Amino acid sequence: MLAVPAAAVAQDQVQAHASYSAYIGGLHVADMEADIGLGPNSYQVNIAYHTTGITSIFVHGNQSYAVTGSWAGMSPRPNEFVSQGQWHGEQRVVRIDYQQGSPVIRELVPTVDVPRAPVPAALQQNTIDTVSALAQLVRTVGHTGTCGGSVRTFDGRRIATVQAVTGTREMLPASSRSLFSGNALRCDFTAQQTAGFKLDDADKEHKPLHGSAWLAALSNNGPPLPVRLSFETRGLGSVTMYLTALRYEPAVDLSLNGR
Repeated sequence: MLAVPAAAVAQDQVQAHASYSAYIGGLHVADMEADIGLGPNSYQVNIAYHTTGITSIFVHGNQSYAVTGSWAGMSPRPNEFVSQGQWHGEQRVVRIDYQQGSPVIRELVPTVDVPRAPVPAALQQNTIDTVSALAQLVRTVGHTGTCGGSVRTFDGRRIATVQAVTGTREMLPASSRSLFSGNALRCDFTAQQTAGFKLDDADKEHKPLHGSAWLAALSNNGPPLPVRLSFETRGLGSVTMYLTALRYEPAVDLSLNGR
């Protein structure tokens, strides 16, 4: 079981770098790095992943996400969200600014990926990005010990409602895939797309996707962080991600990152 010195992080501010490996049906398919900065007033999260192993021969790509924002109580207020990646040699970029709770798309490459129903501006109001939703989950569990809540996410093309509920505490057994074993809180979530459906395959996108995240406090003073995630995807089936490395870093002042 992972043990981290208690002095490594303060409860209201954490700066950590976490590594994860993703598996589908027992096959190692991707690696992910996450820089997580959570402060009492603001947050900053950077996530990057790439395909690996034999999977990269058939589905080669990489993707990164970066978000800065502030907190309004327990709710995130993103300031800027950027997603960049390359799949099958094609560049993909999404850059969104937020103005008084409204997302403003600054860049969208390609402008049209597939024919979709447009998302009305009214439906975009009071949405957040998916990375901010993850930051909210970590903050909620750290402050309340529960993971219930609902958010609406917008990725530049689609809107989804993500509902999280508190599951049970479970003992995760030791595994060669993960550095963590021990007691963790399971948070179950459902993502239901509500707008931006493909014009030729809307029925498929109406199907909700389910998943679970297991969170555990990896230091005496730090908030619980994801040690394992399992979730459905539309094209690849079920993915399970295991924490493979973690280090706490000197806390930085995040007060200027969220405006």
